[in-house]
Amino acid sequence: MKRFKKDNRGAALVTAVITIMFIAILGTTLLSVSYSNLIMKKNNMKAKDNNYTAEMAMGELQAVLRSQPDKNAIVSLLNDNTKVNQTSKLFLADTFYPVAKSEANSINDQITITYGNITSTPDSITISDVTASSVVDGFESNVKTDIVITYTSGGRYNLDINDFSILTDKDFSLDDQQDRATNAHIYGYLYCGRKSNSDNTAMCISHNSNVNIISEAAIINGDLIVQDSAVLHILGGTCIVTGNIKVTGNATLIVSSNCKVSGTATGNIIGMNNITTGTGININSALNNGTVTKGLFKDCVLTGGITVNVGTNLAAENLSAESKKTFGTEEYRAFLFQEQASGQTFNELKNTLFLSNSKLLFQSGDYINTTIVTPGRVVMAVQKQFVTTQLAPDKYEALRQLTVPKIHPSGHNTIENPTVAATGQPLKFDDLLYPRDVTSNFLSNLFNVANPDGGTKKANVKLTNWRINDYD
Repeated sequence: MKRFKKDNRGAALVTAVITIMFIAILGTTLLSVSYSNLIMKKNNMKAKDNNYTAEMAMGELQAVLRSQPDKNAIVSLLNDNTKVNQTSKLFLADTFYPVAKSEANSINDQITITYGNITSTPDSITISDVTASSVVDGFESNVKTDIVITYTSGGRYNLDINDFSILTDKDFSLDDQQDRATNAHIYGYLYCGRKSNSDNTAMCISHNSNVNIISEAAIINGDLIVQDSAVLHILGGTCIVTGNIKVTGNATLIVSSNCKVSGTATGNIIGMNNITTGTGININSALNNGTVTKGLFKDCVLTGGITVNVGTNLAAENLSAESKKTFGTEEYRAFLFQEQASGQTFNELKNTLFLSNSKLLFQSGDYINTTIVTPGRVVMAVQKQFVTTQLAPDKYEALRQLTVPKIHPSGHNTIENPTVAATGQPLKFDDLLYPRDVTSNFLSNLFNVANPDGGTKKANVKLTNWRINDYD
């Protein structure tokens, strides 16, 4: 039998060819995955940018409506065919959202705000199905809400707690040093104080957060810091910053309102011509040295001679014992909350008068029809959408009349049914809150600072819901 000799010649070539083919296939696969991932990230960025543009347009619309002095001015504006196309039910960009319009930078990009119907009563105007639609590079985002405009009698001191979305004696921050983006819209008056005696920061917007402040008066009693890649848009009436504005990194500050700054304003600021720097604005000593609780709440002596102050003497409160009232199908509530070293985390506050002396961490959900008052910090820290609006006057007045649930004043046992010593009647939230008049120095001073030339507050613009749709 003939024997064949073993011959390995060419084996290395075959191995090399197989290896090269494997590497080529692996490389092609990795390249394809990387490319797909890049496309997904690019699309995600476009979608977010598109969504921000739609929300910016909606915020500008709110600000224009808020800036009108009274009902007649709003009616005149909505009936002006050069500003509102009644046939197409379209708000025209040059009047209502010029900044958002400028974001559309090509013939294929569009930003429009339409509405369903406008109905009015002697006391209000309702604009239904208001939709901000942004189309950029084939991606479309819709932000939809209803807008209700109500009227008060006006007056220089016609200001109360319900006019605020957030009233905090310490700083208001988004992200709180966590690498997460937060998207927030704040409607109504805003006041925030300094972080501490050694840290002058009153508001800090960081990382990829996007914030719209739509307010007739926003008081930032310290430094305003916008850093990393955050975007802050200030719209509405007057924004007062008693410290400095510091915009660093890739962050952007857009100012579409009248902004007065005691110190300096540096960084990437769009609308710098709206900012007056070095104005020497100084909130008087009643605000500088006091606290929100001293300015807004009054001591109340209970049966037994115990004095309760919401901000300083309240040691504990059971949230499950909150007071509630139903309006139609909507349930409203009012409660006090204790101070905790670590603060308290919430995932939604809706239809709420919230009086606290704790740090508050908001993680998700909307805060519609809610007034938040605390001498502690307010932090929004999650990759979520936040919409914060203030209580309507009638709901606020009704909540003030609710009976305060059991409380635990510092140094005393829990009082199950607190009563006022002078009257013997159950303690109500109204017994703790200052009434709407000039005796509340904090509020009247705040209004004077935000409106140095005087003025009135007559139109209250609120959204009743907020819906977002993204698609391509």
